[in-house]
Amino acid sequence: MEGPQATIGRSPECDVTIDDPFVSKRHLRIIEEVFVEDLSSANGSFLDGHPLTSREPLGSRRLTLGGADIAIEIVPGSAGPAPAGTARDDGAEAELRERVRELETEVERLRAAAAAGAPRPAAQATSAALLEDLVANDFAGRKPLYDASVEEFYVLESFKLLRQVEKVVTRMAGELLEQKVMQTELPGAERNFLELAGRVLALPDSTEPRVELVAYLDELRKWFFVTISAYRRAAVRFSEWLEDELSAPRLTAERPISAIYRVLGLEGIELWRRMRAKLDHLTAEQIEGVMDDLARRAADQMRER
Repeated sequence: MEGPQATIGRSPECDVTIDDPFVSKRHLRIIEEVFVEDLSSANGSFLDGHPLTSREPLGSRRLTLGGADIAIEIVPGSAGPAPAGTARDDGAEAELRERVRELETEVERLRAAAAAGAPRPAAQATSAALLEDLVANDFAGRKPLYDASVEEFYVLESFKLLRQVEKVVTRMAGELLEQKVMQTELPGAERNFLELAGRVLALPDSTEPRVELVAYLDELRKWFFVTISAYRRAAVRFSEWLEDELSAPRLTAERPISAIYRVLGLEGIELWRRMRAKLDHLTAEQIEGVMDDLARRAADQMRER
């Protein structure tokens, strides 16, 4: 792949063209070299024989397009950073952004109705009261409101998702920056999501709290992408590093293999012995240290873009 996405199909406009009658014109999409998604193809796509009905990680599973048994190998490309003002979203990030937008729209509609003095429907009034309750009290352990209105159910689940994502991203961001996180709050932020949401409700006629909340959510989205991508990129870099360490030039750089080994055809055995010795000396702590260092470097590079 040489970009964040690649399409597969019969059409010459696809990134990968497959001339097969069972393959649709636009059959499948590969995202970020990790996920696969069927594009409503006529004959479907299958992972290990199971229908591909949503975006899923490919991994080492066998991919079948329609009735054609086609093995696809994803080779990391050299796409580089995305252009300024764009984001290479994966499925989880796109879902988070959509939920955030819908929640912001709901809050703004409720505040506008209150400011204009317009009577609110009972469902909207109940949702507004729920918003105020969620901002003021802990809601992490609340059960889903299956029997409540659609608005109440959506508001609670959206708040829970945002709060959970914020907690995870905050902890992972602290690890990447080697900072001890004492509370749920993004690095460099003065307030967290609940505090900013409370300011929006407390100052319904002011645009400043809304601007602050939107800026914080945008920063949360960026950190969400960084924390997910940093360790994936670190894994790729680690595999490249290990491959180099176990290469013949590296294994023989300081101590060349003697001519007698080559004459007797034992060069391969000697290389294998040195490889095993190097792997035996590679401890779990060393691997973890290298991975953490590579992840921090990857995070720094993504944040600088």
